[in-house]
Amino acid sequence: MDVARRDLIKMAGVAAVGAAVGNFGGAKMSEAKSSIKLTQAPVIGSKNVTGTKYNGTAAKVYFTKKIDAESLIKMYDLINGEIYGKVGIKLHTGEPHGPNIIPIAMAEALQKHVPDSKFIETNTLYTGGRYTTADHLETLKTNGWNVNLVDIMDADGYVDFPVRGGKHFQKIEMGKKSCKL
Repeated sequence: MDVARRDLIKMAGVAAVGAAVGNFGGAKMSEAKSSIKLTQAPVIGSKNVTGTKYNGTAAKVYFTKKIDAESLIKMYDLINGEIYGKVGIKLHTGEPHGPNIIPIAMAEALQKHVPDSKFIETNTLYTGGRYTTADHLETLKTNGWNVNLVDIMDADGYVDFPVRGGKHFQKIEMGKKSCKL
C-alpha cells in the first residue's frame, strides 16, 4: 500500500484524538471533568498491542486520566530529560467551533513550561476546516488560537526521507518546516 508519511501520521493522529475524545462519551468538557476519577498516577511502560512480533524496543507510553495543565506539565516533566533543543508540541487545535478542542489556556500553560517550544500542526487528509493551510489558519482564529503560536508543518510542502530497511515504506514525507523548526 502506498501511503505518504503525512497521511500515516494524520491517520494516527485522528485515531489518537478519537480515542481521547471517546473517553468523554460525547459529554461536554465540564461534565467530563466531574466524571473523571483523579486518583490514578500516570502509567509508565511499554506493551505491544499489535499482536505481531517485532525486533527492537517498544516505546514508553505515558497516560493520565486527568486532563488539565498541571497533568500535561507533569507528563512533560516525566520525559523531559530526553528532550533538548527546539521542541514542537503537537496538539489538536480543533475543527471550526469545536467541540473537541483542548482549552487554549491549558495548552499555553504547557508551552510556557517547555523551553524553546512552539505548537505545531498539520493540515488534514479529510476536507474540512483544516484541509488547506489557508482554511487551517482561519480555523485557528475562529477557535481563539493566536496563529503566530502555531506552526503548520506542511504549509510549504514536504521533504522525502528514506526509510532504511522499511517493511511497508521506502520513503516518508515530512513537512518542510519540521526540518527547520
